[in-house]
Amino acid sequence: MSALTVAQFRSAVWKFVSSQVVSLVPNDRVIWMDQGSPRPKLSYIGLKVMAGPRAYGGDDMRQTAPGVYAIEGQRALTVSVNIFGKDAEEISALITNAISKPTALESLAADSVAILTNTAPQNVSVPLETKFENRIQFDIDFGCVMATTDDVGFIEQTGILNTTSGEQTEIG
Repeated sequence: MSALTVAQFRSAVWKFVSSQVVSLVPNDRVIWMDQGSPRPKLSYIGLKVMAGPRAYGGDDMRQTAPGVYAIEGQRALTVSVNIFGKDAEEISALITNAISKPTALESLAADSVAILTNTAPQNVSVPLETKFENRIQFDIDFGCVMATTDDVGFIEQTGILNTTSGEQTEIG
């Protein structure tokens, strides 16, 4: 797997979800809920990264230049999937069924993302004015590899100072 940025991760998740529901939800109605945009027309899907990236397993750290390290490791991110509209249950079934479809998993793997676990969909419908708005919510834990670098610096020369005599001895 190659290392991803958070933006690349979000793009891969959006692509996965939108490709599974295209028969019931147009692509422009699969949104990230933290965009500050108005709600789309029903039915729509709102995605939100609820947790992560969090490390699991050990990171791989390699020195790439004097004093510079590349750190790479497995990360988990939890995405909340919120489905709004009369077809919420059917849309939810399309997504949760895709979690075990080889073609869907291969598509995610091509984007360097894997599914780790998911919660059961729950009906969280709410009353709005005079009727109920149908809503389904569940979480999916995704895994990917993320990387960073750390420039710890490089000491080229050091010495010892004799505080009694004031003489300095260089080392290295």
